[in-house]
Amino acid sequence: EENKDNSNLIKAITALAEATAHIAVHLTNYVDHSYAGSQNASGDDQLHLDIQCDQAVFKAVRASGVFATVASEETPEETKVGGGDQGVYSLGCDPLDGSSIIDANFSVGSIYGIWPGDKL
Repeated sequence: EENKDNSNLIKAITALAEATAHIAVHLTNYVDHSYAGSQNASGDDQLHLDIQCDQAVFKAVRASGVFATVASEETPEETKVGGGDQGVYSLGCDPLDGSSIIDANFSVGSIYGIWPGDKL
């Protein structure tokens, strides 16, 4: 049982590492400094980049098969992402923290919180 738990956690962390690698590619190729015309739950104007990074995380966690629920700054509602019987984790995240200051060349990062179970 412990090996299965460790295996699922390794899959979860690997999925987030893959998502972060995709976010790094988006940042490297970031040339469109335009806003998407929407705001997140915090009231920040969303960049197209925010949405792309959010989509990268959701794609990676769906593919992992070990997450049941995800919520992010850009998608604040708890969203079921599959996982079937293996969906043993929930994820709260901000895929691109600091995006509002990205044009000033300040540091940005990704914040992830993994919880056991299918609720945040």
